[in-house]
Amino acid sequence: MKKLYLIGSKEFQSRNQQDFIVYYYMHMNEEEGIYGIRLEQRFIKNFREIEYAEEKGVTESREVAEALARYLIDYEVMPVALPETIDGFFDGTEE
Repeated sequence: MKKLYLIGSKEFQSRNQQDFIVYYYMHMNEEEGIYGIRLEQRFIKNFREIEYAEEKGVTESREVAEALARYLIDYEVMPVALPETIDGFFDGTEE
C-alpha cells in the first residue's frame, strides 16, 4: 500500500497569464519501506491537472525524502524537471 503525504505547494503564473499550482508530495511504499516523490501541476481556476511526475524508490529514509521535497519547493521544480533534479540532489550538483 502506498501512502501519500503533502509536503507543500507553490503557486505560479504561466506566460499566458494562467495561474497554476504545483503540489509536492512524499509517498511511502509500506510493503518495501521506501520513499518516493510525486509532483502534480494543476490550474487554480478549475483544478484540472496539467501534468504530474513521480519517482518511486528514491530513498529508504523519511528524513531524506522530506528534505528532498522541501528542496524541490525551494527551487520551484516543475514535474518535467523532476528526474534530473533528483539526480542532482543526490549527486550534489544542484545549487
